[in-house]
Amino acid sequence: MSMIKKFQDKPKKRQIQLEILSRLENHSIEELISQQPTKVLIALNASYDSLITGSQLHSTFNIFPGFIKIEMFLGSKPYSYIFFKSDDDANNAFQHLNGFKSDVLNKVLLLEFANWIPTFPSRVLINKEINQNIDGLTYISDFISQSEEEELVRILKVEGDNGRWECLQKRLVQHYGYKFKYGVNDVDRDGIDVDDNGIKMPEWTDHILNRLINQTTTSKPNQLTVNYYVTGNGIPFHNDSHFAFISPIVVVSLSGDIVMDFRYPNGQVKSCLLQARSLLIMDGYARYTIEHGIKPRKMDLIDGLVVERSERWSLTFRTIRDIGIPCPCNLDNCNK
Repeated sequence: MSMIKKFQDKPKKRQIQLEILSRLENHSIEELISQQPTKVLIALNASYDSLITGSQLHSTFNIFPGFIKIEMFLGSKPYSYIFFKSDDDANNAFQHLNGFKSDVLNKVLLLEFANWIPTFPSRVLINKEINQNIDGLTYISDFISQSEEEELVRILKVEGDNGRWECLQKRLVQHYGYKFKYGVNDVDRDGIDVDDNGIKMPEWTDHILNRLINQTTTSKPNQLTVNYYVTGNGIPFHNDSHFAFISPIVVVSLSGDIVMDFRYPNGQVKSCLLQARSLLIMDGYARYTIEHGIKPRKMDLIDGLVVERSERWSLTFRTIRDIGIPCPCNLDNCNK
């Protein structure tokens, strides 16, 4: 255990952290902490809020036999929970780490045995779980290659430098085929990329659209909105205009992973991890009824670990609804 330095327990600091735990979880210290080994450790002073990343905490504990997982929190809770297969496994890690300074974490770890387990945030759905849990969503990871991703980002930066950017409050956008008019929630039906054959999508999207048609039942879209998000920005819950676009809505993610939330009419929210280079198709119920959005924050909680966000680009492909063709959703609150 070369990463662990000499014993440096800090009783006053430990008591302060225990009192914080008691206050935030609304239980007494005696209810929260066990004097005997249990399967679950509490790291009183190791959390994202205390500048500890999920990968650092994971690498500190996963070297011990019986390690299962770590559960962290977003926000102001300065502690994390570490799960082991048995009391003895947890006690082994406790004896090696508690009160010792870790080179990985650059701090003295203050550990306790958990007597009570809080409710952790709902798990983020990943890969096939997305398709299985949300009606109308189709998710395909690694839809494009890393080299294709890098080339697309390069092209989008050039297009932006050539005047394609439109500045919104929290993001930059580029429009192709048709321009979306945010003030009236509709498109400019005159089109902005037109040749003798009508609306023309940019050539650098051809390989994406051909792959989309070949691998799914989606027809070729005729409108593209590029979104650029700086780290920490998001987008409120919304439904893409029913009047302007038919189903489906297609999203290709570039550069950064992000957690997108889907809100049902009854208020239930399910969160999904959209990985860089992935494809997301919102069709039917997921397109017309469920709202989607991205919370503005600089990190996400994925499988119990805090993961920092980075900048992200998204390509949102849509197909214009012809004038006079009614929306088929039959919802009372249809945003026609």
